[in-house]
Amino acid sequence: MHAGTDFDSDESNSSCSYDGCDASSNNCTMENLLEKYIIHLDVDCFYCQTEELRNPSLSTKPVAIGQKHIIVTSNYVARKLGVKKLQSRRDALRICPSLIIIEGSDLEPYRNASRLIYEAFRDAVKQNNLENSARKGGMDECFADITAAVEKEWNERMNNAYIPIPFGVWIYGDDSSVAQITEDQSGDSSISLWNENDCNVEEWGTIQERRECFQKMRIAAKIARYVQEKVKANTKFSTTIGVSSSPMLAKLASDLKKPKSCNVLYAWRSTNMIATMPLRRIPDLGSTTLREFSSALERYNGEQRNSFWTCRDLLAVPRHVIQSCLKNDKSGSISDLLLKRCRGIDTLTIVDDGGYLTKTVSVEDSFIRGSLTSFMEVNKNLEILFSRLLRLLDSRIEVSHSPKYAYPRAIRLTARIVDRS
Repeated sequence: MHAGTDFDSDESNSSCSYDGCDASSNNCTMENLLEKYIIHLDVDCFYCQTEELRNPSLSTKPVAIGQKHIIVTSNYVARKLGVKKLQSRRDALRICPSLIIIEGSDLEPYRNASRLIYEAFRDAVKQNNLENSARKGGMDECFADITAAVEKEWNERMNNAYIPIPFGVWIYGDDSSVAQITEDQSGDSSISLWNENDCNVEEWGTIQERRECFQKMRIAAKIARYVQEKVKANTKFSTTIGVSSSPMLAKLASDLKKPKSCNVLYAWRSTNMIATMPLRRIPDLGSTTLREFSSALERYNGEQRNSFWTCRDLLAVPRHVIQSCLKNDKSGSISDLLLKRCRGIDTLTIVDDGGYLTKTVSVEDSFIRGSLTSFMEVNKNLEILFSRLLRLLDSRIEVSHSPKYAYPRAIRLTARIVDRS
């Protein structure tokens, strides 16, 4: 059983999807995708790093964050010893007896750390150019559109000066042609090899446009390194940052080499990587949508070749069939969006959030079936949840630009019973 409380406030200036991106722009082509420069900052082992900064003695030891009976994440030391996400505590301790498990059900310390990281990220992005757009994504990630800063420096260089590769920057296809993409929830993983002969690079603009993108992406990487160093100096958190031409590609780039890395992914080098990666890595394509596609995927691809469906498999399904699988896609816009993403085209834009707090926050807990057997026990656990919610409200009021908007307009209590039969 899962129980939680959440509230909606007015402290948000726009709607968004894909953890910080706006879906209102859907007119992108492969050519003008090369005109955008997006960075995605991902905090290395965020939850464990938060605990390690609070207690530096943990940094060399295997550490995991647990919630109730499962492991939700672990540090790199523990991962090397075989500890995996969503393992039971018992299995994790059997594999790694020296594992230190920290209870992470109360997200308050992580929310505080997340807010500090975003403030440092946003300040660095805006210091570079006020026209840059920054937006908070999930707890451990931030996005920014730094196109304005890149174009300004490019014009100052008179458009033709050679730009060296910044120190500490890793470029997919130059430093390595091997990409491993993993889907977090299932653990499904693909390995692809980039070869210029495997993709039609001419689809991605003219030779001159790609050459210009090569140079501008180096400016973007230099800015990304500046942002990364500022976040480290102001918060002590180490991060990995991805640089590319869209939010989806920048997020993929940040996964290519970790930790403490700055990774560049040119859009035209992503084709084979995306074609072979798990389909669930496509933004807004979750387990429910994948189930809706399952019969069509089997019909047009035959027997599943891997333990997972890939983007290439979905591209083999006709558009009208994909649309018929989706209950809420009468216009076909969702089908078009997913198919474009499977080809590496992400049409979403980063809309600056003004540094505001999230519109909705929640506190939650989970319980093993049968562990709550009376209303008294339910009420006791609800009181714990509400006390956590009140502390969260207090912290929001302290940092809000408009404190009155940090108060709730609506409070909801939800309970979900997970049927695993």
